[in-house]
Amino acid sequence: PHSTAAKPPQVRVAKAVEASGPLTLTQTGTTQAFDTANLYPRATGYIVERKIDIGSHVKRGDLLFRISAPDLDQQLVQAQAQVVQLQAALIQARAMVDQADANRHLADANNRRTSTLAGTGAETRQNADTSQAGVLTQTANVDAAKAAVKVAEANIAAQEAQVARLTVLTGFEEIRAPFDGVVTARNNDVGDAVTADTNTGLPLLTLNRDDVLRMAVNVPLYAADGVRDGLNARIEVAQI
Repeated sequence: PHSTAAKPPQVRVAKAVEASGPLTLTQTGTTQAFDTANLYPRATGYIVERKIDIGSHVKRGDLLFRISAPDLDQQLVQAQAQVVQLQAALIQARAMVDQADANRHLADANNRRTSTLAGTGAETRQNADTSQAGVLTQTANVDAAKAAVKVAEANIAAQEAQVARLTVLTGFEEIRAPFDGVVTARNNDVGDAVTADTNTGLPLLTLNRDDVLRMAVNVPLYAADGVRDGLNARIEVAQI
């Protein structure tokens, strides 16, 4: 058989030198919204109004959904009524302080009169001691009445805090836009029941801020050291 000698491979060679100019890197990337918000319900009820749809452009503070939460509204009304009742109890407690103070002044006057008469022998020492004990009793009643006022004031403060909490919760019946953007997903409609603070499953809607975009690019390892803030970049979008 005839055989031929293997020919040596032909290769191109070049001397390695340090690059002196900037390195230009071209990579594919994806545009992303600068901010993305998945909005979930904070009030339990059912949707009674929907102001947006997919593709709607909204401004910060715009109403997106309105939720009817009758149970929450009733709790707020009851809490406000209890504040009024506790305020009436405070007025009564303060009146009791005035009454107890008046009784103490009367007991003190009787004690002074009885003590004077006992000193002259016109009144018995026993009655003088009794009148003096009456002063101590009425003084204790005044202290108790003042303590009752403090309790009534503390009850009002606690109930007003409850009203404030429920007022904040009723504010969550309105779902408003946290920033300017466009609605990219909507998963509920009028009549749907929603549960507060689930944060599971699908959100009411997804809102993307589209006035500023992010460009996500994967940079190869050999070029990563050169990436820094302020680096010039040019973005080309084939569709535009």
